[in-house]
Amino acid sequence: MNRNIKDGGDAWVAVHTTADEWKARLIQTALLNEKIRCRMQHSRRPDGSVPWVVRVLSSKQLDALEVTSKVELAIAADNDARQHEASPEAQKNEPEADIEADGEDKPPAINLEAVQPTLITSREGIGEIIHYAGVGYELRVGPQPYYMVQEERWEEFIDFSAQRQEFSILLRGEYKRLFKWLKEEKLMPEFIKLVESTYREVPPPKPKKRKEKTKKQNEANHSSSWLSRLLNR
Repeated sequence: MNRNIKDGGDAWVAVHTTADEWKARLIQTALLNEKIRCRMQHSRRPDGSVPWVVRVLSSKQLDALEVTSKVELAIAADNDARQHEASPEAQKNEPEADIEADGEDKPPAINLEAVQPTLITSREGIGEIIHYAGVGYELRVGPQPYYMVQEERWEEFIDFSAQRQEFSILLRGEYKRLFKWLKEEKLMPEFIKLVESTYREVPPPKPKKRKEKTKKQNEANHSSSWLSRLLNR
């Protein structure tokens, strides 16, 4: 491959090489999300290996390396979380480990009552996001205590939300209780829409359709209605 090929005066340069196609495609997705043009190519080496190479224009090299670094950190955090969950000791001591992890994600040690909270967005059936000026954004979703995303990390947080796979890795690695709850309740799509609604218009959840029945119908179908309500709780 000719590495000196240019595009409008810019040369294409490699920013990441990996034997893992999934990782290469994840980086490609993250770059495209940041409006950074890229190419993903692979070629066979003399030793038989077939590495994947992600290239960008030289003018975007520094920006691309920063995005690549974020993806690698998210993947590393996800791998650590998986290893921790698979560990017999982690399973045995899960309550204690959860308490220690929670301590890192609780709101900063300041009096939040002294800070005027502002409702940023809310979504029926999932929760809301509250902004504490000078502190961060509280994710009032799932079990308490709620997670607080510090102000300096908020832009990075919403950037990840634009790509579902990357966002899932971030939540799994840094917001373990919330991630577990969202998975169990099957509310990950709604949570993503809640976060997205802070920076772009997102349609509200569709109201559930309910059929009204007459008293006579209710009496005739009492047993089936009771079972239906039980299964849909």
